[in-house]
Amino acid sequence: MSKNLYMENQDTDIAEVISMMKEKGIRRVPIIDDESRLCGIVSLDDLCLMVDKEQDNIADIIRKQISKAQPVH
Repeated sequence: MSKNLYMENQDTDIAEVISMMKEKGIRRVPIIDDESRLCGIVSLDDLCLMVDKEQDNIADIIRKQISKAQPVH
């Protein structure tokens, strides 16, 4: 467990959270609101699932474009 606790505000852009996780070498980041109350925790596993879903969405878009471009026989 890390000696330092790194937190981010709920309004922080996800790219900034990821950058901080990479820089500090941490897997989890507590997310706090404007009154410094815990809102949730972002984990590396959460981010991996999010990226996986986004890749699936992109693949679906590409498949649809390819099927539209195929000539009809």
